[in-house]
Amino acid sequence: MNTEQSAYLEKFFKEHFSELQVHAFRFLEDWDNAKIAVMDAFEIACEKIDEFLEKKNQVGWMKKVVRYVCMNTIRQRNQCAKLLIAWEKLTEKQVPVWEDQHGDGFMEQCKALLTEEEFQMLSQALFDGVPYDELAKSYGISMWACRKRVQRTITKLRNFFARNDIN
Repeated sequence: MNTEQSAYLEKFFKEHFSELQVHAFRFLEDWDNAKIAVMDAFEIACEKIDEFLEKKNQVGWMKKVVRYVCMNTIRQRNQCAKLLIAWEKLTEKQVPVWEDQHGDGFMEQCKALLTEEEFQMLSQALFDGVPYDELAKSYGISMWACRKRVQRTITKLRNFFARNDIN
């Protein structure tokens, strides 16, 4: 994306964010999740900037993207609900124990590369499924800062393993 496209998308974002958030709220019935859905939709617009710019009805295109993001969120929420119901019916002996399935010390390498806080936050977000808003409260930061820290930690690991050609 060049600077002209970036400036146009930023202007569009400022003008239409609230409208798109209301649109997302209709599906999700939660303002925080609606805000996240709109942010995700704008991320898609960034990835498909040429397609976005050639549309005559850009607001309509964004509303469609927001709707798809919301439907995906609802689908994931419903899937998690099904899993949680099944999980609650398990006895203590039936609960699986997560172990380092790579057998090559992959998790130990990750622990060695990350600070204790980075590893804990990543583990809670990815393995334990703690929602970002709850995780952020426990660390005393905003939800967006929490999401960004997890994203940076993943990037840090990805870059290390890519540089060292570790699968």
